Amino acid sequence: MSNQKGITLVELLAAITLLSLVSVLVMSIIIQSQSTYKRNQLTNMTTTEMSLLINTMTRDIRQNPKYITENSNVLTISPPNGDSIVYRFDSAQGELKRNDQVIVSNVDDFDVEIKAGIMKLELEDSNEKEWTSTIAIRTGGEL
Repeated sequence: MSNQKGITLVELLAAITLLSLVSVLVMSIIIQSQSTYKRNQLTNMTTTEMSLLINTMTRDIRQNPKYITENSNVLTISPPNGDSIVYRFDSAQGELKRNDQVIVSNVDDFDVEIKAGIMKLELEDSNEKEWTSTIAIRTGGEL
């Protein structure tokens, strides 16, 4: 019997099958990783936007605590010697606007409630995560 070098057809098919399975596995891991990255990136952007929004609203409210009115998804701050600040929720677009400029999108709900000197801001983003902030409204001389 002569010593022939090379591979048989069965060995070649087995190698191609194994290589295909490994390739499919690697591609599915890459696709899953990209999907997870995009989802996490969106969550981080939403968290940053919502935190900035709540900080901005809190600052505006604390600077003008005596001049706040709320009415059906609209928060108005009207200081006597300055321009009014109006936060308005556009449910059709899913946007929260400050003086008609969009400051946060992907909002599903916005609610403001004032009771006994306590303001409660509630937002829900498109991922159904709820964001709340409770602000004690002090109008001067109170401790």
